[in-house]
Amino acid sequence: MALNDDERRNKMPVKNYCSEYIVHGLFGKPGTENGFFGAYWIPVRRLAGDVGREAVDLELDIFEQQQTNWRKEELDKWEEEEAEEEAE
Repeated sequence: MALNDDERRNKMPVKNYCSEYIVHGLFGKPGTENGFFGAYWIPVRRLAGDVGREAVDLELDIFEQQQTNWRKEELDKWEEEEAEEEAE
């Protein structure tokens, strides 16, 4: 269940919390051949309902490892640049 703009700005009670991921891809409506590219926030429960828990777990494990790697690369690069500036 998506939140409206006002609900997103207000503190959420813990019992109403849900994880959402932004999904980019080709979307379509049942019964039509026309698809369109877009990006949507999708609750993890809906993802599991659409593609199954095993697929969601696998893709999120890959995504989270990529995030860890990218964050490390970014911070390593920042540290190198800081060290170079200090050496000048």
